[in-house]
Amino acid sequence: MESDPEEVAAVASHELHAAESSEPAEDEDDPDYDPTATRDLESDLENLKGAAEELEDD
Repeated sequence: MESDPEEVAAVASHELHAAESSEPAEDEDDPDYDPTATRDLESDLENLKGAAEELEDD
């Protein structure tokens, strides 16, 4: 079963937005604070967009 590249990108974008909006304000004193978490999600989103574009080209 093939996934629609646009749908994959839309889901990833939605998940990124949900993660960003559900996180409390950055607090470096919080032991669970991870400043790389959002950057990792953004990187994943960019990778998914690139993969979707490659699938469209095929």
